[in-house]
Amino acid sequence: MRALLLLTTLLCSPAFADVIEAPGPVTAVTLYPQGATVTRTVTFTAPAPGAHEIVVPLPVWVDASSLRVSAPEGVTIGTMSVAEDRPAVTFDAGSPEVKAAEAEVDRIVALLRDKRRAVAEIRAKGEAAQARAAFLQSLAVRQGEDKLAAAGVEDLRALAALVGEEVLAARSAALRAEDEALAAEIALQPDVEAYAKARMALDALMAPEGEGTALTLGVVVAAAGEVALEVDTVAAEAAWAPVYDLRLTRDPDALTIARGVLVEQYTGEDWQGVDLTLSTSRPSEQAAPSDLWPILRMVVTEPPEPPMPADMAVGGMVEMPMAEMAMEPDAVRSTAQPVFAADMQGAVFTYRFGVPVDIRTEADALRLTMDEVTAEVAVRAEAVPSRDATAFLVAEFTNTTGQPLLPGSAMLYAEGAMVGGTELPLVPDGGEETIGFGAIDGIVLSREVPDRSTGEEGLISTSNRQDERAVLKIENLTGQDWPLTVTDQVPYSEQDDLEIEWFADPEPTTDSKDGERGILTWETELAPGETKTITLETSLAWPDGMILQ
Repeated sequence: MRALLLLTTLLCSPAFADVIEAPGPVTAVTLYPQGATVTRTVTFTAPAPGAHEIVVPLPVWVDASSLRVSAPEGVTIGTMSVAEDRPAVTFDAGSPEVKAAEAEVDRIVALLRDKRRAVAEIRAKGEAAQARAAFLQSLAVRQGEDKLAAAGVEDLRALAALVGEEVLAARSAALRAEDEALAAEIALQPDVEAYAKARMALDALMAPEGEGTALTLGVVVAAAGEVALEVDTVAAEAAWAPVYDLRLTRDPDALTIARGVLVEQYTGEDWQGVDLTLSTSRPSEQAAPSDLWPILRMVVTEPPEPPMPADMAVGGMVEMPMAEMAMEPDAVRSTAQPVFAADMQGAVFTYRFGVPVDIRTEADALRLTMDEVTAEVAVRAEAVPSRDATAFLVAEFTNTTGQPLLPGSAMLYAEGAMVGGTELPLVPDGGEETIGFGAIDGIVLSREVPDRSTGEEGLISTSNRQDERAVLKIENLTGQDWPLTVTDQVPYSEQDDLEIEWFADPEPTTDSKDGERGILTWETELAPGETKTITLETSLAWPDGMILQ
């Protein structure tokens, strides 16, 4: 079939001097967060200057619209076409490998044929013994019927004994034959398995490289000799994502960021020994800003009120059908959807892996190590006594790598011990980020409320005043100094009728952490064995007849 297709191509392409089938192995891959550009190097030998037709086998996933071909100086690309479901490179039926594989298959087939014939002969002996036993039984019955009246008891006993011995001998021979046949069949299994392997090896040599398509290129070369073309295609079923190991050490404080990537692809084709480049470009996502359209709003004369139905006049209610209810028109909305992606401010970074990489299709994600960088870090203990029983180790670092740290999963290590995992957001060059590195069991927290007055018990108070006095305690049992941040909260109001007053001793460093009103923070130092105490009083008041929510 493939020879016929090649002959048809030759006959239908008189403008070309010859047809050359050339493989196009994947030699380079550029991976994006979603998708990839796959580069194949097509090498062939032009027998003479002039026009040639190059047939390149491609896998089935290739998108014809994404094909791009690059040629060196002295080579011109003319026509380019893609044929689906065309067999790939034809095999050489006369090659030593194919001949050796065929000879091995023939040898094992002949061996199996002889051994199976021996098994059949053994079973034939068993069947003959079974037939002999059946014949003896039927013969004895017939003779017994003919001579039963004339024979004496001794004669009948002798006949029965003779038949019994012969039948037993015949059946024993049949059982032995069946045992021999079963043993011979079991002995055949290694040869059956050898045949299956030999057949698979031969099929692998003779079969095309899988179902796919064929790229046909019309090229014109200036001189005979070896030519190398590059064919780029886009694969949607591939992706890469950053992964990190964040290792925090103290004395001195240092944060090491080990960067890696997870690579995966599902194209149905293994990529062997490719040059791998990782790009932050996102060609599969929105490339231009969203459009806006003018919003036309109108006002019209209010229609007169319809006359009141009779039953409404007497206090009744009329349920109007939904179709008759007036609906307020919505504003025209843009059809563009928001894109949730890291903002790279138009900059694209690429990372090239230094050694060839094998990326198998439909395999677990392949992890590749990139490098390790260090970051400026400030370590502190952060305490939230109203929610937690211990303080937590927190590191605030600045990205000084000269590159953005892309969003990805991160494993966290403190002093060599794994303490958990997190999702690292985008940290631009020069940006700051805060990461928690687990609990500090030696810094114990408590928040007690010895005095509380709500007027009345219950979740909703009908009194017009609520007072609370809370005592926060932070005790250091670790034996080392800690920079400490304590966080608590007080309510806030946007109503003039609800008056809120609060008092803290000592005063907080800020009363609006990260711009959030009512979030109080204290920045201090915690010495070994020291206990910090913070008193926080809150008072809420509102007019009579109103309730607090």
